[in-house]
Amino acid sequence: MERASQYLAQTTSAVLGFYTNRLYTNLNPEKEEIRLATILPGTGRDPLRCTLQVSSFSQKRDALNYQALSYTWGDPHATNEILLNGGPFPVTSNLYAALHRLRCPNTSRTIWIDAICINQSDVEERNHQVQIMRKIFLLASEVLVFLDDYKEGTDVYCYQELHDPLPRRPLSLRGSSSPGISDSQPSSSDWELKAVELLHLLASIGEEAIFGIDVFHTVEKLKEESDELPSELKAIATWFSSKWWSRVWVVQEITVPEHASLICGPYLVSWVTVASAAANLYRSSLRHDFLSITNLSPVAFAVMRNIYTRVLELESTRVVRTHGRDLGALEVLWTYRHRHASDTRDHIYGLIGLLPGHFSVAGITPQYELEDSETFTKVTVSLLRTSRSLAPLIGAWRRAPDRKNLPSWVQDWSYSWPDESYSGLHQFLALHKLFRACRPDIGLPGAVMHMAYARVDGPALNLRGAELDIICEVGETMHKSDAQQDIVFQDLMLDWLQLAQSHLFRHNYGKFNPNVVENFWRTIRFDLEFRYEGRILGLRGPDVFRRLSDSDIPDADSLLERLQDIKPADFAIVKLLNLDRRFFVTKAGRMGLGPHTTQPGDKIFVLWGGDVPFILRANTERPHERECPQDTTETCMTLVGDCYLHGVMDGGRELWGTERMVHLH
Repeated sequence: MERASQYLAQTTSAVLGFYTNRLYTNLNPEKEEIRLATILPGTGRDPLRCTLQVSSFSQKRDALNYQALSYTWGDPHATNEILLNGGPFPVTSNLYAALHRLRCPNTSRTIWIDAICINQSDVEERNHQVQIMRKIFLLASEVLVFLDDYKEGTDVYCYQELHDPLPRRPLSLRGSSSPGISDSQPSSSDWELKAVELLHLLASIGEEAIFGIDVFHTVEKLKEESDELPSELKAIATWFSSKWWSRVWVVQEITVPEHASLICGPYLVSWVTVASAAANLYRSSLRHDFLSITNLSPVAFAVMRNIYTRVLELESTRVVRTHGRDLGALEVLWTYRHRHASDTRDHIYGLIGLLPGHFSVAGITPQYELEDSETFTKVTVSLLRTSRSLAPLIGAWRRAPDRKNLPSWVQDWSYSWPDESYSGLHQFLALHKLFRACRPDIGLPGAVMHMAYARVDGPALNLRGAELDIICEVGETMHKSDAQQDIVFQDLMLDWLQLAQSHLFRHNYGKFNPNVVENFWRTIRFDLEFRYEGRILGLRGPDVFRRLSDSDIPDADSLLERLQDIKPADFAIVKLLNLDRRFFVTKAGRMGLGPHTTQPGDKIFVLWGGDVPFILRANTERPHERECPQDTTETCMTLVGDCYLHGVMDGGRELWGTERMVHLH
């Protein structure tokens, strides 16, 4: 029986392979050819039938009239068959559900769908099609976003035809002349319509209306202690918790096109409407105690918050691009590095349509034949050369413990950061010159940086720099679980402070023996004040931060009281900054913060082109002997990570040791 099953599987695979080869003829990259799918009419349990035809961007734009689908593939092993050009073709269950939703009963729909229109088994074709994907979505008449995450048992055959529900009837707010939600009691089949009406309501009224009247009368039944949601909010909660919002590919799919709509049940809701609703909610939440004013339960408030947190990250990029400004490559990659992709290389390729043109010139194009380590190395090198700074090295220490195939200085763009806000904070540190540890600016000229591919385990990055200090003692690492418990967090802060006090007392440092408590306070805050404490989502630019001034620092007794009686509001950003970091003290009596892998004996360097100091460790294994000659002026080292070292963040050549060449591996 097992042999029979294997034979059947092999035969089926061979047949599908033969059919696929006949289905997909070679596309001409020079003509920028693409395939378009046509979903043929049908209803209910009629077989899903599609056809493929080749089109080209070399044609007049009027000749190209198609929509594009943005969705998540879902489980690649859960598949259903459709008929494509008359033959069987497997698609994931998520796409199968989307096709049922998109099919019209009487007319055909022409649409671009990656899983159907790209020959996924042809690596060369995938490379080219991903390279022009920005144009594919830009020139689509409309991008349709399918938010459903298919669940087993879903009856896709009863899906209704898509349509725009508004304007369908006048919306009135109970007890008010403002536009709003209808008073009529909906049947169970109307809940999705009521949810769509609520989104339109939030988009159409200003902040004063939101808080001047009870627009959320549909949730009046909710009590403070209740965890239940009315059906319309359950529908919204489902749409905005879809996996679609967390995927990396959707960024260019939603920020590039002029027109986009979300498929919310059987209804289409324009992206403009959703973005306006999110903006209204966000602005209101900044200025008011949203929860108390609207009498929403915590659960209902979480649903509303999810709208603006999901939407505004994408909308901010869309707005910037609409105004004609291209984001820098480092900003794009940092902003969306917390997103998910089933192929690790897609953390780069999924955003390539948003990256500046010089990336293509530098050879950063989709190359699925390369390992992700090669792709990440090429990207980091390009970022170093184009930024002429060491900002691309910030955060490179964040990587999976089993990630062994990357040089220590190369960013692991596939690493899932523990918190989106945490990633955002590091993004600001990398992009905005809050510190100037290396003065004067020396930059990173090509003659300084030498890439040598001498060994399989990666290249060496050769930089010039000077030693600042040596780490003597380290504290315990602050893990995410520590940050989530105020008592544990408080104990860790006091342990770090005690480490600083005892070290300085034992060694009786002279000029480096300042007010320990004040310097400790500045250190755990990176000497920064946050103008929107805890509310950095959706904000761009250095105006979120400023350096601490003397007037910002309470006296030592007040600081000790704060440390001994932790209030979450005072330490929200401190927790994010210190997550997975550990406190340390140095041979010269300074204090600082480094990655969780920091050890006694590690050296702190200022490297030409770096705005922050870096912790380096001697590479005793010397894997690249040819690039690390035995020379007293040259050092073969690994990068432990960027750090904060109090007292040197604004530079000062008098603090530096002898200049030397450093070989990072």
